[in-house]
Amino acid sequence: MKSDPKIEIAEHLKRSRKEKGFTQASLSEKTGLSLRSIQRIEKAEVKPRAYSLNKLSEALDTTFEISTKESQIESSSNIAIKLIVSIGSLFLIILGAMAFLSQSNSFPETDFELQVYWFFIVLALVLIQVFIWKSSKN
Repeated sequence: MKSDPKIEIAEHLKRSRKEKGFTQASLSEKTGLSLRSIQRIEKAEVKPRAYSLNKLSEALDTTFEISTKESQIESSSNIAIKLIVSIGSLFLIILGAMAFLSQSNSFPETDFELQVYWFFIVLALVLIQVFIWKSSKN
């Protein structure tokens, strides 16, 4: 059974930091990473990004052995899912909005109503896209 990369990184970071005589605060200053980030990595709450691992590796003169292939696969599959959901939601909302307009005899009565209608449709699309792309797996 594979062990969790977050736990492996956390244990290695903590051990390396203590061997070099750094506190979490001093390591934070040396790397430019926030103290909270270092604390979260050491508690295995997050899987650090490559940038953070590079900074920690330089400061501690060590390497972090993690499966970059695994994280690339996870990252690319996550992007693929987000793209599918984004494009699907875009089509569904636009088709739904057009269906509503085609079945309604009295709406819109003016060009202004039509413009306001499409404004809210676009606003809904933007908010949905922000929600989709902000959500992430850690």
